[in-house]
Amino acid sequence: ADPELRSFVLRSGWFDKTYAGDSVLPMWQPSCDSNRIRLQATEFSLSNKNKPHFVFMNFFEPTPPYEPPEPYNKHYPTHPYDGEIAAIDEQISRFIHVLKQTGIFGNSILIFTAPYAENPEGVGRAGSVDDENLKVPLLIAAPGLVPRHEDYGTAVSLFDVYPTIGALLNWSEDSKIDGKSLFQKNNNQQVAHDFLFGGSFFP
Repeated sequence: ADPELRSFVLRSGWFDKTYAGDSVLPMWQPSCDSNRIRLQATEFSLSNKNKPHFVFMNFFEPTPPYEPPEPYNKHYPTHPYDGEIAAIDEQISRFIHVLKQTGIFGNSILIFTAPYAENPEGVGRAGSVDDENLKVPLLIAAPGLVPRHEDYGTAVSLFDVYPTIGALLNWSEDSKIDGKSLFQKNNNQQVAHDFLFGGSFFP
């Protein structure tokens, strides 16, 4: 849905099947709503439930001007940012519920994260190194592979996601890959970077 990723993902050739809405929209508008994204992902997972598959769901929200769908616009009339969070939470919950009902969840690795965090108070995110933009959520569920309900407070990077998946799936290590595995199978030892580099093309 994110207009900043839409054209890139469609041109990349990384995916066997892509969906980015039913019409061509300006680059600043989301290509489809979150409910449609969830339905497409659910249909794909169910049709491939008996073989390994990868699903990438990209939601547009929460993004200014913060206009949550019903009924969350009524539940959060004075806090629309929270309303958008609640709406996305519902879509993700519905997707995971289907995975659990059909037995897919027990053989899955689920990762929830974002390219950046958001500041509802209006601080610009482009090039910002404010805490609100750096503290990005990263949640990983891998039943039977990683400990449950562990809270990690170490500094990590999105570069670590790929080698983490590789370690959980027993891929052979590639020393040329940036990042490092955050944990190994059945091990709750925390792995962290001594420091992380950051950069911006914006002043």
